[in-house]
Amino acid sequence: MEEPAGAGELDISGNSPITAIAHHSASRRIYVSTWGGYGSAPATIYLFDHNSYVRQKSFEVNTSPPEGFSMSSWWLKIQFIFPTSDGSQIWLVNRYPADLYSKPDTWSVDKISLN
Repeated sequence: MEEPAGAGELDISGNSPITAIAHHSASRRIYVSTWGGYGSAPATIYLFDHNSYVRQKSFEVNTSPPEGFSMSSWWLKIQFIFPTSDGSQIWLVNRYPADLYSKPDTWSVDKISLN
């Protein structure tokens, strides 16, 4: 079976894996989040034009640990991105894995303005 043709490439720095992606047709944007890795690295959000795949903006989120986590013992994965109807804000659903597998993960929801 032949593979479908690619639509384009997203210019994302480094070797960070993508954790969430969302498309918003009204704002003509693609929203992508990457994981910074273990050891308290922040996540990065990228905004791309949905036609040209040119990066319009990028910024780090969750640069501080949530309450109850030390600076060296937390890491974050953005699980979902939900743009608002006009695309001016995004909601992020985040997961902070527990330090022990027997404990439940911590979840949070953040609303970020993009203007």
